[in-house]
Amino acid sequence: MAKELSEMYKGLGKMFSIGNGIPSLVSNITIGAIYLYVGWKAIIGAITIGEIVQYTATIAILFEGVNNIITAISSAVANKVYFNQLFGFLELEGGKYMGSIPMEKN
Repeated sequence: MAKELSEMYKGLGKMFSIGNGIPSLVSNITIGAIYLYVGWKAIIGAITIGEIVQYTATIAILFEGVNNIITAISSAVANKVYFNQLFGFLELEGGKYMGSIPMEKN
């Protein structure tokens, strides 16, 4: 039993280390590219200072929301193992004690 749990945790660790690293890398590269684009537009005079602030705040809020969605999905996947164990335990038969003392009626 302990060996099975150890293997399960190793598998989960590998899955989440890869799963959290790749989205972070893609997110950082995308944010960097968008900031470069906004910066370039500011340098050539296509947008004003106020628009720069607006765009950078929008980018930050957007990626915070995307990050929250990815975190929620990865948490649901991680908890799937525990939910399967919990529901398996709850479906056990014969766990309820059946007494033999009759109840008195008044």
